[in-house]
Amino acid sequence: MRMSAAILAGGKSRRFGSDKALARWKDSTMLAAAISNLEAYVSDILIVTKRPAKYAAFASKNVRVIKDSVTRQHPLSGIATALAASKTPHILITACDMPLLQPSVIKTLIKTRTAARATVAVWQGKPQPFPGVYAKTCKAAALTLLKQRDASIQELLQTIEVRFIKEQSWRARDTSAATFTDIDTPAQLANVQGQ
Repeated sequence: MRMSAAILAGGKSRRFGSDKALARWKDSTMLAAAISNLEAYVSDILIVTKRPAKYAAFASKNVRVIKDSVTRQHPLSGIATALAASKTPHILITACDMPLLQPSVIKTLIKTRTAARATVAVWQGKPQPFPGVYAKTCKAAALTLLKQRDASIQELLQTIEVRFIKEQSWRARDTSAATFTDIDTPAQLANVQGQ
């Protein structure tokens, strides 16, 4: 059975200065690129956001735009919302500012999912929470961490059982580690698009 995927588009884009999800990427937007990179490998896609009306144009037969209903604006709230809305026991979660997701890495994450509650890749010695595969059972842990002031996604990975995919297992398929490029500023966007 194929799994669902979620794209988190709930951030404030402070450093970017405007909505990153709608920033131009090639002939489209970063959000459209994320959808395109995922749709061949998952059953359906959720766009998780505090502002669903803003992304309504992206909705389709296999793409749903859902409201992040958790009060606090934090990636963990987006994760919890995605887990609650997923139609499948596991869901691949990524962010809207990661337009270079490589199919080989996506397939590796999906195929190597085990009984662990999360499956993430390790890059430069550090677990990469996005893209990652999470079990619906992670929702309670994410909500518990949200009650803490300085909670992070890395803390979620320390709290639950995780299958870590070592760098040598995926690096041959994504030699530049493009999958883990997240765009934080217009200058970075211009630099990445110019490569």
